[in-house]
Amino acid sequence: MQLPLPRRTLTLFLLVVTSFSVFAADSMPANKPVLEPLYGLTFNPVGATIRVVSNGCTSSRDFRILLRSKTSADFNLDYMRIIRMLPDRCRARPRVISLTLKMNRIPTHAIHVENPFRIYQ
Repeated sequence: MQLPLPRRTLTLFLLVVTSFSVFAADSMPANKPVLEPLYGLTFNPVGATIRVVSNGCTSSRDFRILLRSKTSADFNLDYMRIIRMLPDRCRARPRVISLTLKMNRIPTHAIHVENPFRIYQ
C-alpha cells in the first residue's frame, strides 16, 4: 500500500530529523568534571577562596574540593584538586571572579595543588 505523497514526505522528514538529533547527541561533549585552571588560591577559616574564569553563570556550587593526605615519618603532605563539576555555558564576556568553597578540614601542613595556575592579564 502506497502512502499519499504528503504523508510519505512527513514520514521521511521525521526519520531524517530523528537521525540528525541522535548523531548530534553523540557528538556533544558530556559534562565531565574538569580540573579547573586557577588564577588565585587562598585559605580562610571557612575554606578556600579561588579565583576562576566565569562567563556569567559560575557559582561555588559548581566546584568540589578533593583533598587526600599522604603521611610518612619525614613529612605530611596534602594533595588538593579543585574540580569544576558543571560547565559555565553562559555567553557573557569571560572575567575572573572570586568564590569561597567550604572545606571540612583546612590543611595545616604542606599542600600540593594539582590544578594548573594561570596569570590574569
